[in-house]
Amino acid sequence: APMILAAIISAASFAIPFLLYHLVVEKGWRIRLVTAKQDKQREDTAADEYTGETGSGDEAEDESPAPEERADNIPAEREDAVAIWYSSKGKNQLNRIIASLHSRGIYECWIRKDGICNFRSDRGYRRAGIFHDYPGTSAAMIAKLLRNEGLNAVDQGKYLYIAWAEE
Repeated sequence: APMILAAIISAASFAIPFLLYHLVVEKGWRIRLVTAKQDKQREDTAADEYTGETGSGDEAEDESPAPEERADNIPAEREDAVAIWYSSKGKNQLNRIIASLHSRGIYECWIRKDGICNFRSDRGYRRAGIFHDYPGTSAAMIAKLLRNEGLNAVDQGKYLYIAWAEE
């Protein structure tokens, strides 16, 4: 009996660190990431539903805009938010990235939905920069703004393709 007990304790002391590593590092990180994604999706949904209007106390509280009115307000608000992001952050950073790539003889880049800007080089794809707070779901609106600036911009679904002329 003491030999069997010693074998069980030895096996458990050997297996516990591997089990903890598996549960905490491998599974734990995945659970945290999924939870963070779900929280972000909830915040995005709540932000989309919020219209920003406050009523005067005389109105009934359960009145909400009709679905048609809400559909008209949300794209306009989203378009305004994209325009504000582009003018305050995106335009300056994109101009710096374009100048840097242009000086190396590169005349195109791609921006992923998560804001990572890549370009093609002789050694494969390389990162040119990261756009923080990039509204990737509104890439078509950003492409329209970039075309107004004289750049060739096309929303290709997963990527926003940007090209500029050689000088």
